Order: sequence, then C-alpha cells, then structure tokens
Amino acid sequence: TPAGWEPLVQALQHDPEVAVRAEAANALVSHGFERAWPLVLEAFEREQEWLLRCSVLSAVAEHPEVQPEQLLCLARLAIADTDGTVRDGGTEILGRLVREADPASSAAEQARAELRRLQQDGDHRVVAAALNGLQH
Repeated sequence: TPAGWEPLVQALQHDPEVAVRAEAANALVSHGFERAWPLVLEAFEREQEWLLRCSVLSAVAEHPEVQPEQLLCLARLAIADTDGTVRDGGTEILGRLVREADPASSAAEQARAELRRLQQDGDHRVVAAALNGLQH
C-alpha cells in the first residue's frame, strides 16, 4: 500500500541489517520503479555490501519498466565492484542489453564495448559472462 513506502525508504537508508536493506530495496522497486530508481541507485552507490548490490541488480534487471540507459548505468557500477558476484551480475546485465536493446542504440553499443573489454578480466566468471553476452 502507499503507506508502506516511507517505512521501506527508512529501512533502505537506515536499518543496521544489510538483509533488511536489501529486502527494502527489492520491495521499493516492486512498489514503483520510477519512484524507487533514484533511491536504489543511491543505495547501490553508497553501499559496498554484496547482498544489497545483488538484490538491487536482480530487482532492477527484472523490472519491465527499466530503460536500457538505466541498466547500462547500473551494470557499469557493478563491474567496477571488487566482489566477483556483483561484477558477474553486472556483466550479465551488459549481455542482456546486447541481446534485447535496439542493436543500433547507444546503450547496446556501449554494452558491447564493455563486454569486449571484460573478456580480458581476471575473474573467469566475468570472462564467461562477457563471452556469453557477446554471443548474440
């Protein structure tokens, strides 16, 4: 309900438990993507916790209202992370952009360039996701 929005925002921004913050991010995206996007993006940028970051990646990537530019932004933040799971998730989002966005779009072109660069990554999971993303 609309009454649940503010408690979710408070939980995302202030709860001491990362699992609660991660669930709040997921719930906010489900509650209304456009309204939640700036909040979850800010949380992703602020937090270094892999659980929260993976929750945001999953919630945003699966949302039908997400725009290619938003996915590209989030994927770039994810591939800059030090955690391999987060980096792998960001690489998979880049692959999705290559497969699903208009091939001539700027987002698809930029995603393709990032994937080509990630083929040289030191993490084999990221390399595999990059190769898979380019096989479109």
